[in-house]
Amino acid sequence: MIKGFLHHCFIAIILTIPSIARAQNVDTEGGIVKGSRIIHVSNLDNDGAGSFREALKGCGPCVIVFDISGLIELEDDLEISKPYVTVAGETSPSPGIILHGGTLRIRAHNILISNISIYPGSSFDPKIAENRDGISIYGSQSKDNNIHNVVLQNISVGWGVDENISVQGITDGIRIERSIIAQPLRNGGHPKGVHSMNILLSGFTRRVLLLGNIIAGAEQRNPRLTTGNQVSLVNNVIAGTGNVATHLDTSAVIEHEGAIDIIENLYKTSSVSSCKHTAIHIDKHFLEAIPKTLVYIGGNRIDNELKPNCLSLVNAEREKLSHRNLFPDINWEYIPIQDLEMHVFKYAGSHPLNRNPIDRAVLDEIQDGTIAPLENDLQKIKLTKSIKPKRVSDQIFKSRRIITTSEVPMIRQTLCQKYTSVTGLQSCPYNYAK
Repeated sequence: MIKGFLHHCFIAIILTIPSIARAQNVDTEGGIVKGSRIIHVSNLDNDGAGSFREALKGCGPCVIVFDISGLIELEDDLEISKPYVTVAGETSPSPGIILHGGTLRIRAHNILISNISIYPGSSFDPKIAENRDGISIYGSQSKDNNIHNVVLQNISVGWGVDENISVQGITDGIRIERSIIAQPLRNGGHPKGVHSMNILLSGFTRRVLLLGNIIAGAEQRNPRLTTGNQVSLVNNVIAGTGNVATHLDTSAVIEHEGAIDIIENLYKTSSVSSCKHTAIHIDKHFLEAIPKTLVYIGGNRIDNELKPNCLSLVNAEREKLSHRNLFPDINWEYIPIQDLEMHVFKYAGSHPLNRNPIDRAVLDEIQDGTIAPLENDLQKIKLTKSIKPKRVSDQIFKSRRIITTSEVPMIRQTLCQKYTSVTGLQSCPYNYAK
């Protein structure tokens, strides 16, 4: 049990889930493996030689580095379809690469993405809008495509029409860390009408870690978890939610036992926050559903400064909740709740030492209490006009280079140095793999 949490624990019947012991942490070497290629992105074009899209087409295993930064206007979605891919956004000059106009679809395993920004934006085509996420992670049983070991670190995602991030299908082992996931669109063209959703996990999804993120400005799904998930929701700042903040929903089909830790998160109200639900809303059938999903809630805090007495913590009976931390080993140094807001505001998102103007606006609105669900991207698209292309002064790797076994440590060290230079963090995603 984590030191200092005893006074937050709930008295409950001790239950065990043998299946969760197999995997608590999530890591991946991504594309930094023997035989991998290094591919350079040299322009901001939608397609063609030197574009990000072209790099992804020829990738796997590969490490994608950027010789340029700025806005890429997409004409349609991007897809990662082959395993062992690293997208090293920290190699681009700050404020980094910003994608607008499409979804980034992850359809492969062992993927590591860091320090890029994705804002898909509105679509007037209902077929496109219905599935326009910021990032979509999906595994298909029919295609024998089980998605696992996906790490998203220091990314920024917003302006999704369906969700900002969706994790669906056969997925197990997703880590989303120190990222800004904010302001999906209320009226971005979704055929259901108003649709402001941040993060969705499906009933087939298993292990997911959400650590040290800013999750803000959405009506619902901040995040939405369901029976059968195995989730660590730890040290996040969840702010300016409209209708429902964190929602634990009962899946129609429960594939396996689940376990959910919700630990030391800060829930902040804003001027638009609804006071109808608790910060953590658990569906009335969730805790009785079979196979069982345990829930531990400890050390969370409510900041109701803008709306006194608006939110309480959770609607469930305490005796039905677990009394212990279900995933104690997640390779994460817990941030004390009193320091959480300052820490996360300093380090979350893409290129936090020199942020793009969209992220700066999100943080300003959280701090002044005006953060709210965004109607459409027309309100903020003008912020991208100030983002001017920049080129690197010196390429760090030769293009199309094949990585040898002896070079793997050097590649990791070089990318870690670039990562630290844009984030200020000494910890590095390229050191996760053992």
